[in-house]
Amino acid sequence: MRTLYRELTSEEIREAAEQDYIAVLPTGCIEQHGPHLPVDVDFGGFEDMLAEAAELARETHGLKILVMPPIPYGPANEHMGFPGTISISYQTYFRFLFEIAVSLIEHGFRRIALAPGCGGHYLEPAAWEVRRWAAEEGKPAVVWVLSCNYCEIGERLIPGTSDFHAGEFETSLVLATREHLVRKEKIRRPKLAEFSFKSAWSMHEISDTGASGDPTKATKETGEQIYRSIIEFWCAQFKEIEEGEAE
Repeated sequence: MRTLYRELTSEEIREAAEQDYIAVLPTGCIEQHGPHLPVDVDFGGFEDMLAEAAELARETHGLKILVMPPIPYGPANEHMGFPGTISISYQTYFRFLFEIAVSLIEHGFRRIALAPGCGGHYLEPAAWEVRRWAAEEGKPAVVWVLSCNYCEIGERLIPGTSDFHAGEFETSLVLATREHLVRKEKIRRPKLAEFSFKSAWSMHEISDTGASGDPTKATKETGEQIYRSIIEFWCAQFKEIEEGEAE
């Protein structure tokens, strides 16, 4: 059976639910990523990455996984100071996730994993609401929120970096996966102001380009290492779900 949900027929999806496939829902957002990267960084290519991880999990662990079409919109208010960003409220976002999950459960899926493409999104409230609804309806379902370990991968491959947006990490990844979308002539080091995650902040107040790190250090080679690490991480997450170790 194919890995991508959108490529299956209705009958094949019914069979996948009967065979207890894990349905993985990628989430992302449309937000500015400086003058050199497209606004789809947090979801563009994410479906393909998860599909590759799912195929690796099938080959190495025999797991059955379907990857849903990614949700392109999400909360991104901190980036609204730059054109191109589309931000929706968490209330709307959570309701959207809830109704997608409910549709899957109604069709017989009992294992659902929410996979964040943006490190700043907190998906647990949506997962809690789906679990509550399923229990009340007598349709037991397990809903996980997969970990997003981009910071750990970044620290291992780019030691000492404080980059979290449109800098060396993300620019390297896009160079490795979709190089044609990188505006190389516009890559430059941003001017940054001091700030703290402990208080409210907006990207346009702390960066003149919209980036938080130095994209001039990005390389395709580093991006390939990042890509491989992310694939292996998602594969390990799928294995934990299958073994009942993931929360």
